[in-house]
Amino acid sequence: MPGAPGGQPPYPPAPTAVGGGKRVWIIAAVAAGVLLLAACGVGAYLVVGHTGVSKPPAVTDETRIRKLVEDFAAAVDRDDQQAILNQVCAAEAEDIMADDDFDPSLAPPANPPSVRPVTVADIQVSGDTASARVSRPSQPDVTLHFRKEGGAWKVCAPAGDPAEPSASASPTG
Repeated sequence: MPGAPGGQPPYPPAPTAVGGGKRVWIIAAVAAGVLLLAACGVGAYLVVGHTGVSKPPAVTDETRIRKLVEDFAAAVDRDDQQAILNQVCAAEAEDIMADDDFDPSLAPPANPPSVRPVTVADIQVSGDTASARVSRPSQPDVTLHFRKEGGAWKVCAPAGDPAEPSASASPTG
């Protein structure tokens, strides 16, 4: 009878294969390594891929023109003649400098008025010329024209008159 004193154990011992214990440890180590690599990959994706940092928006002609209009309107509001000259095309700059009111030594006012908001819409780009509808509070909408000079967009009323590319007009904001 099994389990009797001095007799056989109740169940025979399980057979052991030579090297079987090593194989189990190797398989467990490989599985743990794969899980560790997967965890690292997911962690890297979450840190790098979802940091909340997004790519900056592409800089297009439209975004450059929108920024130019905002800067130009602010320069007009501040009566900053040098800033205005830097933002207009060569033909427009010549007209401004020929105006009796132009004084290059005149500094902008010490306490300039606040800059009024400006809305830019309907930007139309055609090669090196463009136009946009500009709105400001308490003023009628106007269409500004632009010309690309030296790789930069400039406010340029003459760009709106293809019949007379050298015609001039004074900038208004």
